[in-house]
Amino acid sequence: VDMIVRVPAADVPTLERDQRLRTIRTQTIYVFNLDFDRRERTPQATARDGSPLPRNPFNDPRVREAFELAIDRQALAEIAMEGMGRPEGQMVTPGIFGFMQNFPIARPNIQRARQLLAEAGFPNGFRTVLSFTVDRLAGDRAVGLAMVQMLARIGIDAQANGQPITVIFPARTRGEYSLTMLGWGTLTGEAHYTYSSLGHTNDPATRLGAFNWRGYSNPQLDALLQRAGQELDNGRREQMLQEAARMY
Repeated sequence: VDMIVRVPAADVPTLERDQRLRTIRTQTIYVFNLDFDRRERTPQATARDGSPLPRNPFNDPRVREAFELAIDRQALAEIAMEGMGRPEGQMVTPGIFGFMQNFPIARPNIQRARQLLAEAGFPNGFRTVLSFTVDRLAGDRAVGLAMVQMLARIGIDAQANGQPITVIFPARTRGEYSLTMLGWGTLTGEAHYTYSSLGHTNDPATRLGAFNWRGYSNPQLDALLQRAGQELDNGRREQMLQEAARMY
């Protein structure tokens, strides 16, 4: 009897050694991503002593780049995910229509990350909360905890807030979080689903941006995604989606 069973990453090597079983490793459609609150005020970011900050630090591109340079994707894939992940730099995975080959993947650079924080006015870092699921996707708890440790290397005091999916999703929708690490899957097999859901301005009139809880808004990206949603030529549509990846 053939059965498809999803198991924790730690169990895969054991199953592969069992000659009675046939195990298959395949490319996932899910990507873990770090989401920054882009509203004018954010509820979970303060100075390291707990005092208020004059502005939302995540609206500064230098802060967001510093966070990216603090994250060691290779270590997350090899250690936190026990070899069952791979570094990625875009929101969709190979095999998804709109995936861009040779998309740049940032490598960790702690010195440059600290320099960027200082240039942004946070030489001593700041305090925040990293919220993540612990029961939704394989490795989500381990990846979230590892990210907290990596951010500490650049002076970010991030409290780990690992919660069940039934807690995380409603709280995120209510706007209670400043920083989340969650998985997203391109369920339709093409990138417009992902970018129009996460990157487009939240707009009930067009029903786009439904999962954009952060307040992110880029009119140029919105226009591109709306055109891509109507484009019937696959070649041009693919180019539009790849351009959306660069913008987002």
